[in-house]
Amino acid sequence: MAVENPLPFSPDLIFGPFTIGFNAASILFGVLTVQYYLYHISFPKDSSWIKCLALLIWLFELGHQISISHSAYVIMITNYGSPRALLSCPKSIHSLSIFACAVSFTVRGFYIYRLWKFHRSWVLVIFLSLLSCASTGLYMYTTILGFIQPNLLLYGQRYSRFIISSGVLSACADVSVTFCMCMVLFKRKQHGGVELTRSILDRLILWSLESGLFPTIFIIGMAVSSGISKDSFIWIAFWLVTCRAYSNSFFAMLNGRVFLRNLNANSLAVHTFDHIQSDLRSQPHVSLPGRHSSGRDIEMSKVIHVQSDFEQDVYNNGKV
Repeated sequence: MAVENPLPFSPDLIFGPFTIGFNAASILFGVLTVQYYLYHISFPKDSSWIKCLALLIWLFELGHQISISHSAYVIMITNYGSPRALLSCPKSIHSLSIFACAVSFTVRGFYIYRLWKFHRSWVLVIFLSLLSCASTGLYMYTTILGFIQPNLLLYGQRYSRFIISSGVLSACADVSVTFCMCMVLFKRKQHGGVELTRSILDRLILWSLESGLFPTIFIIGMAVSSGISKDSFIWIAFWLVTCRAYSNSFFAMLNGRVFLRNLNANSLAVHTFDHIQSDLRSQPHVSLPGRHSSGRDIEMSKVIHVQSDFEQDVYNNGKV
């Protein structure tokens, strides 16, 4: 039985992008692990479900990294110098796709939940949830097509329209969630409030843009490269890193609450100092009983320790 051959083999366009994507994803997994550790020690009072969600995302990424490592070993070491090996991709490629889909769906779902905590609009939440489910469903369909056509080169050639459609739909879902979140926060900022609240809202808007648009960059890169260069693995390089973009953005947002904690503490300290200084100036000097005043002023200082769970209220309860 004759075997269908792919187009002319080019190591630079086949193994090169896969190697770059594998190395970048491995580095970002290390960054992700450090972020998870920092979250674990910095926010021990977080809700149990948020802790479980963070652990679940890290476990998904661990499975994703194991799948990438196995695929890279089979493609670049076991079948080194054999272009025909690409006619049948490793089985771990399929599990890699499933883990990536799970991470993107979970992180996007958390962003939608956070939006609902800030703006309890069921119509908006249902629309964004349906859009997210549609992008996830199309993503899973492209994964099923990989079982039908195990040849990676022919897969990219024949089903590039599905890869592009999946990327466009995922980008639309991410941009929609980000836009809605920024609009909700911006409207709250327009209602006025103290300077501390405005600063925190500015920071939350910036984080929403970063967490939503960072994965979109790689998704667009995957869709564009798949449409322009169907005979290469350039789209796979973006695809391997997209999963890490979701998870690292998620943990960066959680750990960024340290900034809110410090901002809130500094603001309280300045306000308390000004209040104490004003009280001391408005009160007459007090002499010690049984002794004559020497005419010298006695400087008094007062230290107040304030503990605030403001940053937990922002994400756990959606309060600003």
